[in-house]
Amino acid sequence: HSYGSERRGVFAHELLPYLTETHDLAIGVGLDPYQPNFGRWPEKIDAIRRGIVDSVFTQPLFHPSQLDRVLDQTNGTITPSQVFIGSTWVTSAKGRDYWYRQNAVPLSLLPQGEADDTIRHNSIAQAIDLLHAAASCGCSTYLMLMRGTLEELQHILSRSR
Repeated sequence: HSYGSERRGVFAHELLPYLTETHDLAIGVGLDPYQPNFGRWPEKIDAIRRGIVDSVFTQPLFHPSQLDRVLDQTNGTITPSQVFIGSTWVTSAKGRDYWYRQNAVPLSLLPQGEADDTIRHNSIAQAIDLLHAAASCGCSTYLMLMRGTLEELQHILSRSR
């Protein structure tokens, strides 16, 4: 294969038919509730309906209220247990600003507070609430580890069971 610059790049979801025809893989697609069209979600629905896609992974959610938006998008195309709700926690104002500026997460969904300790505390509480809510909806979950301590991770895991 030639991978030169003369070739048009493709989006990952455009490669799905090729992958399932040539490889024995479990395939997941992304769903980004912070982007227009949920990160090209309409273009991925066909692959889900045709059985090419096994699961959906969200960008990390920061508030349980986002679950309804995700479940509305996936309803009728994939079961809740095949939807992996991402969670993470923010440890500082700088981290909160990153999610706001780089990933278009509305500030109203991000942990509130001025001091880093307050932001961290509120974010950990939100992560625990989100994991509880996702489990109660029958969704699967994953944690995106960014910054934080082992103690914080253990706290989130122990409180979210």
